[in-house]
Amino acid sequence: YSLPTALELRAQGARSQAALSHLKVEASLRVKYTGPGDDDSQAATIRTNSPVPPDCPLYYFEVEIVNRGALGFIGIGYMTEEVLQARLPGWEAHSYGYHGDDGFVFSGSGSGRPYGPTYTTGDVIGACFNRAERTIRYYKNGVDLGVAFHAVQDERLFPCVGLRSQGEEVLVNLGSSASAPLRLDVESLRGALREQVLASVAAVQLPLTCAPRASPGSTPAADSGAAGGTSSSKDKGKSADKEGSATPGPAAGQAGAAGSQGGAGPAVVPLLPKLVAEHLAHSRCWRTAAILTRDLLTRAPGSGDDPSASQPAPSTSQPDNQDAAGNEIAARQAVYDMVVGGRIEEARAALSSRYGPGLLEANPRLDFRLKVAHFCELVRVGGPAALDAALAYGRSVLAPHTPKGGDDEEVLSDALSLLAYDVPLESPCGHLLREPARVALAEEVNAAVLAAQGLPPTSPLERLAAQALVALDVLRASNHPQSQLLDVRKLCFGPQPTAK
Repeated sequence: YSLPTALELRAQGARSQAALSHLKVEASLRVKYTGPGDDDSQAATIRTNSPVPPDCPLYYFEVEIVNRGALGFIGIGYMTEEVLQARLPGWEAHSYGYHGDDGFVFSGSGSGRPYGPTYTTGDVIGACFNRAERTIRYYKNGVDLGVAFHAVQDERLFPCVGLRSQGEEVLVNLGSSASAPLRLDVESLRGALREQVLASVAAVQLPLTCAPRASPGSTPAADSGAAGGTSSSKDKGKSADKEGSATPGPAAGQAGAAGSQGGAGPAVVPLLPKLVAEHLAHSRCWRTAAILTRDLLTRAPGSGDDPSASQPAPSTSQPDNQDAAGNEIAARQAVYDMVVGGRIEEARAALSSRYGPGLLEANPRLDFRLKVAHFCELVRVGGPAALDAALAYGRSVLAPHTPKGGDDEEVLSDALSLLAYDVPLESPCGHLLREPARVALAEEVNAAVLAAQGLPPTSPLERLAAQALVALDVLRASNHPQSQLLDVRKLCFGPQPTAK
């Protein structure tokens, strides 16, 4: 789609084209009436070369009255393509106009209704089409005159201006030239509309509580109903909260065991804290998950909202099971940290020791990526000994491997190419040696561990965010006006840093 950039000198139909002969257009946007101007049959309306794009939720343009002419019969507004242009805006169906001689607005009729002040030489009239609210409103010299037309259902509307008496001259500003900015701050209009959309979203009533789904002996991830392996959190990699080397106490298991139906726990738990606690457990943040669970999900019955009465509710979960749940999170974090830290062989050994050799055997692609990562770490260390070890490892381990697809072949080729550079980190494939590549691999390992335990790769909170993104994309593709104003990623995570 393209925005309007100029006035269109061609019209549909002989009568409309004849009407345009009464107008003189200069520099594509300056219009002067040159017709006889004797009666309404000699009016002429000119529109833009493109309609307001369907993916534009709010469109605004301005018209400066250079000369009101003999009678000031000037109309400003919007029209569809098939409207007769030998009439002023608003006199025909599917046409909307605000007239300067009397301040009336017209839509589909020659009889208008009072709306705003008259306008004359030197005034600037702005016309705003709000597709989200289906309204058209006008501004005079930056002052909002209010909504002129409600329930505007026409989809392909063209900005237009009509002239009728001798000497009338206007200058149209479509906002397409940086040298001639619009008088009104259109971004503030869009921002206000965005806030209205967000307020309407926030007003939707959602359930505040949910039934706990804990089972004795389950891990915090399992209790969530959807474990996560690919965290959408920005805080990936190392974290003070993710201490794989420590062994959490029973509190860690409460992220999943909170509110167990088998004991005296609450019949329902707060939905948002539960979603957050489950996501933290998926992301291996067992300390924070335990604290949040203790403070918000395990209050004793009758404690109400009094923080002083907030005590962990009795649970039928066994302490041994809670310890096992916390230990499992710590073990996943330990392996994660090994991969991020470049201790790849140590991570492979830990996986085989804790989960058995079957985990990597069931994930040959992941096993291959780990081996390639170990090769890259040897190259990253540098020095004759490390490079000799890398060559030996490549010949004995990587060379016999048969890639399972194009991606594997590309990864192997990129890794081997590092040997050709004196400074591998600065080579075209130097990204393989940087931490983001190890973080991505650690996420794959975490997902494989969860899958081996029969758990989905993402937490419910991540799936809700992903669903919101997909739903918004679908709405945008169908030109839903409100959806064009929202950016879920920016709303949730703020402006993203610019890639260097």
